[in-house]
Amino acid sequence: MNWIRRNYVATIIIWLFLTVVSVVTLPDISALIRQKGQVTLPVTSESFQAYKLNKQMQTGKNSSSVVIVYHNKSKLNQEDQRKINDRVKQLARQKKNYQVTKITSTLNGKEVAKQVISRNRQTELVNVDVEKTANFDHQAQQIKRLLKVEGLQTYVTSDTLLADEFSNTTEEGIKKTAVIAIIFIFIVLVLVFRSLIIPLVSLLNVGIAMIISLSLVMNLAKYFNFPISDFTQVFLVIILFGIGTDYNILLYDKFKEELANSNQYQAINVVKASAGRTILYSGLSVFIGFAALSFAKFSFYRSAVSCSVGVLVLLAVLLTLNYFFMAVLGRKLFWPSHNFKVQQSSQVWRFLSQRGLKQPLIYIVIFRVIAGITIVNAPQQLNFNSADEVPNSNPIKKGYLIAQRDFSKGKISPTTINIKLNHPLNNQQDLAAIDQITNAVKKNSGVKSVMSVTQPTGRPLNQLYVKNQLKTVLTGLQQSQTGLTTIKNGLQNASNQLASANIKEQLAQVQQLADGSQRLADASGQFNTGLNQYVAGTNQYLAGTNQLASGIGQLQVGINPFASGINQVTSASQKLNQSVTEANQQIQQLSSLMNSHSTGSYFAMASQLNQGTSQLAGALTTINQQVPTLSQGINQLTNGSSELTHTGNQLKTAGNQLTSGG
Repeated sequence: MNWIRRNYVATIIIWLFLTVVSVVTLPDISALIRQKGQVTLPVTSESFQAYKLNKQMQTGKNSSSVVIVYHNKSKLNQEDQRKINDRVKQLARQKKNYQVTKITSTLNGKEVAKQVISRNRQTELVNVDVEKTANFDHQAQQIKRLLKVEGLQTYVTSDTLLADEFSNTTEEGIKKTAVIAIIFIFIVLVLVFRSLIIPLVSLLNVGIAMIISLSLVMNLAKYFNFPISDFTQVFLVIILFGIGTDYNILLYDKFKEELANSNQYQAINVVKASAGRTILYSGLSVFIGFAALSFAKFSFYRSAVSCSVGVLVLLAVLLTLNYFFMAVLGRKLFWPSHNFKVQQSSQVWRFLSQRGLKQPLIYIVIFRVIAGITIVNAPQQLNFNSADEVPNSNPIKKGYLIAQRDFSKGKISPTTINIKLNHPLNNQQDLAAIDQITNAVKKNSGVKSVMSVTQPTGRPLNQLYVKNQLKTVLTGLQQSQTGLTTIKNGLQNASNQLASANIKEQLAQVQQLADGSQRLADASGQFNTGLNQYVAGTNQYLAGTNQLASGIGQLQVGINPFASGINQVTSASQKLNQSVTEANQQIQQLSSLMNSHSTGSYFAMASQLNQGTSQLAGALTTINQQVPTLSQGINQLTNGSSELTHTGNQLKTAGNQLTSGG
C-alpha cells in the first residue's frame, strides 16, 4: 500500500479512467461547430443588427440557398439550355422530396435570365432555396445529383457550404498541425535530454490533457453554450503542446539535476517544491490571461476561453501524472543517457546578456531594425474571406470561383444593406431615398451592381422616374392637342356649312308646315265639336228608345262599336291638338333664334323642330290607325239607324192602329 502511495499509482488510474470517459462522451465536433461555432459579431454592431432584421423578415421556416453552377468552356447552346430547363422542371415536381421552397432560373422570365446567364454565355446559375436541416451538405449534394447535366460541368456552392468546407479544412489542418507538433516536440526533447523515453512520456502527458480538455470544452458548449469556434481545436493544440512541453522540460531538467545526488523520491519532493511551484504560478497566469477573453465581445476571441480550461487540466496532469513516471522509472526515464551532471550555463546566452546590459541602446536599435524589416515584408492586406482557406481543388470552391469569374465576386455571397423605419416604406418619398442610396452605393469602387426595390434587376425601372412620367404626360398632351385640333376643324366646317345654307328659306317652309298644322288643328276642332253634338243627339235618342224594351237589343248592337270608335277618334284628336300646339311653340322659338344668328342655337332649334315633327307624325299615325275603326263604327251606326227607322215605323203603325181601334 505504501508502494502504491509513493509511486502515485492512483494517479495513473484516475487519469486513465478520465481519459476513457472523455473519449466516450466526446460529441460530434464537426456538427457541434457548425451548429454553435460560427463566428458572430457583438450585438451592438451594425452587422448583427442587420442579421436580426433578416431573421425578422423570414416569415417561414429556417431556410438557406444553394447555387447550382453549370459551366461549358464553349458557349451554352440551345440543347444545353433545354437539358437544364428539363432538370429544373423535374426538381420543381419533386420539391417536397428535397424540401425545396423556391427555385430561381431562366424559367422565371427574360429579366431573370439576364441575371443568371453570364455575358460570355459559358456559365448559368440556378438558385434553390431549401429548408435548412442539420445535414445541409447532404441535402445540397442530393440536389446536385438530380440537377446534374451530362456534358456540362455541374457544381453546387453557397456561403453555408463554403463555411462547412472551411470547418472541414480546419479539421484537416488541425490533424496535420498535431502530427507536425508531435514530431517537432519529439525531436526537440531527444536533442535536449538525449533520451527516447522522455519525449514519449511528455507527449503522453500532454496528449491525455488534450483529450480531456477537448471533451470537457465540447460538452460545455453542447449543454451550456460555452464559446467555441472553428479554431478551438487549433488553440488547444498549440497552447497545450507548446506550454506543456515547456513545463515538462523544466520538470524533467530539475528532476535530472536532483537525481545526481539523491534517489527518485527525494528528487520528486525537490521538484514539487521548486519547479512544481514555478509551473503552477506560471500556469495560473496563463489561465487568467485566457479567462479574461470571456469579456471580449467578438465571439472569435471569446472562443479562446477554452484554452483556460485546457491550461487547468494541463497543470493538473503535469503536476500529478509526471510524478508517477518519475517514481516508477527513476533514472531509466533518461535512457539511454546516463549523464546526470549539472550542465553549465550557455556561453551564448551569457555573452548576449552581458552585452545587452553594457550596451542596451545598441541592442534596442538592432532589434527595432529587425522588427521593422519583418513588419515591412509582412503582408499588409487583411483578408476576412474564409473561402480563401478552402483549397481550389475542392468542387464547392471550384463552382464558387467560376461564378466569381463569369459574374462577380458578390454573386454567390452578396453584401446586404438593411433599412428599417417605424413606418411603411411603400411611398414616393422613401422609395426615392432608397433609389438615391442605391445609386450612391453603385458609385463606390469595387461595386459591380446593386439591386434594390427600385432597381430589382440592377437597372433602374424607367416607369418610376419623373422624367419618364413627364414624357408620358407630354405624349398624352400632344395627343389631346391633336384631338382638339380635329374637333376645332370639324366645328369650323359645320359653321361654314351653316353659314352657306339658306336658313330663311328653310324656316319659311317650316312656317308653311306650321300653318298647315294649325289649319289641321282647327278642322280637327270643328270635327270634334260636330262629333260631340252628334254624340249628344244620339244619347238623347237612346234615352227615348230605352223605353221600348223590344228594340233595345238591336239598337245596342249598332251603337256599342260606334261609341268605341268615337272614343278612340276623340283620344287621337286630343293627341293631335297637343302635338300641333308643341309644334307652334317650337316654330315661335325657331323664329326668335333666327334673329340671334347663333350656330349653337341653330343646332338646338333643329333638334327641337325634329322632336316636334316626330310627335306630330306620331299623332297623325294614331288617327290613321283609328280611321278603319271609325269607318266600321259609322257603317254599324248606319245599319243600326236603318233598323231603328224601320222599328220606329212599325211602332208608329201600331200606334195608329191602336188609336183607331180605341
